[in-house]
Amino acid sequence: MRCGKLYPPIVTLEKCACGGPLSLEGARSSGTGDGVWRYRRHLPSMEVELSLGEAATPLIPCIGLQKQIRLASLYVKDESKNPTGSYIDRGSAVLASAIASSGLLSVRLHGDGNYIASMGAYLARAGVKALGSYELPVDLSKTIQASLYGVKHSSSESSPVVSYRNPFMLEGLKTIAIEMVEQLNTVPSAVIVPTATGVLLFSLYKGFRELLDYGSIDNLPVLYAAVSKGHPLVSSKQAHAAMFLPVADKTYIEEARKALRGTRGDAVEVSDAEMIRCVRILARVEGILAEPSAAASVAACFRISKRLASSSPVVALVTGSGLKALDLLAYSSDATGAGAAFHRIKVEILKAIAERAPIHAYGIYKLLNERGLATSPQLVYAYLEDLSKRGLVYSMNVASQRRKKVFYLTPVGRSLLSLVTY
Repeated sequence: MRCGKLYPPIVTLEKCACGGPLSLEGARSSGTGDGVWRYRRHLPSMEVELSLGEAATPLIPCIGLQKQIRLASLYVKDESKNPTGSYIDRGSAVLASAIASSGLLSVRLHGDGNYIASMGAYLARAGVKALGSYELPVDLSKTIQASLYGVKHSSSESSPVVSYRNPFMLEGLKTIAIEMVEQLNTVPSAVIVPTATGVLLFSLYKGFRELLDYGSIDNLPVLYAAVSKGHPLVSSKQAHAAMFLPVADKTYIEEARKALRGTRGDAVEVSDAEMIRCVRILARVEGILAEPSAAASVAACFRISKRLASSSPVVALVTGSGLKALDLLAYSSDATGAGAAFHRIKVEILKAIAERAPIHAYGIYKLLNERGLATSPQLVYAYLEDLSKRGLVYSMNVASQRRKKVFYLTPVGRSLLSLVTY
């Protein structure tokens, strides 16, 4: 894409020799089909076309929310209504079809929980064995979802790696832009996109550009990237440890910048706390339950409401369902009951580590009991193992101490603790 070098469309080829990303060009299908394949004329031609009924997600006019933000016209494009609860299903339909068409019998998926769960579903339909290695932090519910689709957790290198940045993934994701124009029967003035790696933002830009090149639209919408604090689009510093919308891969960051420049858009920083706040607002005002990263678009609307005031219509993209992050949301919600009590113990463990690190598991157990939280050493060990899997704490072995393993908070753990409302 950057250097102009051409490659054959091999499904496991994800990056150019120059280090830049790849983009699919060339032969397209004709006619129409199910799910994302109703946009077949925009998609690569292949033998196998898999679908679980993805796409055709609702574009919801949000009158209550637009009044709160003081906008003339606001829509939410609700991608949580896809089969696995994530916008990624559009890309998975195309990528899994390419894998099945290539004859591969097994692949190793690498990415976040939504990506591995989504690809797991489509590969199950294709009869392709899927191994998965997760980027941290990851919600437990997403790993359970992926395992139910048959994904086995593994870092084995015996199978080819297929990741979220795959060019076939972008082909499916760009249909969000095409569908948006189709549903509105016009081009939105502005589209606000939750942005981490930049893959989704650039995919939408690619979709709008194709419509422009085909003569289907006369202008491009202004694209805004809703990003977490310290994101590479707004900061040159290397450190970036956000709880939501973390940047695990920077391959498409330059392409994301291109999308913003090409539409006279901008990147808008929002905090983890603002995303959590907008989860509640979306749920209580519009009845839409989003996961925190998906609500970043709404948080960005609040941030730049004056810039958007004259824009009509504005579309905020909600990328995933809050049902996939209920355990995480419970940490920072005002929920009550047995579930909240369970999460409160984990929060108190995080607090104990924040106050006393380095601290061993038995020390945490004693501290919790001193604070009136009845538990057992075995439960503390189990909770610590879970928090470690989520990327919230890490341990180190100290040979000079009788209890050799001590615990610390990760940057993500500190970020989550700052959101707690207990």
